[in-house]
Amino acid sequence: MGPQQKIILRDIGLLIHVPGLMALVSLPIALALAEGYAARAFAWTGLISLGLGQALYRLFQSPEETRLHHGMVVAALGWIVVPLLGSLPFLLIASHLAVLPQTPETVR
Repeated sequence: MGPQQKIILRDIGLLIHVPGLMALVSLPIALALAEGYAARAFAWTGLISLGLGQALYRLFQSPEETRLHHGMVVAALGWIVVPLLGSLPFLLIASHLAVLPQTPETVR
């Protein structure tokens, strides 16, 4: 792997900390409202995002600075990766609610 890809992956690692932090910020609200299923979803999202972000950042550390073309690629990939990680709580909560017996068939 070349130095260009290392810089991009390192910066993506920094970027995907954002959905993880946002999920952890939402965690106390779910706990305060006694919604354990939502709290688990936010906790998993935070762990996955922060873990993946730290892994990318540490594995692909590079002393080189980010240049314009690196930033353009990181921004383009960020529009894909951040929404995917940000959708995890919705998917986890929906999968929990879909198996509940009181969920109407029209919602499933």
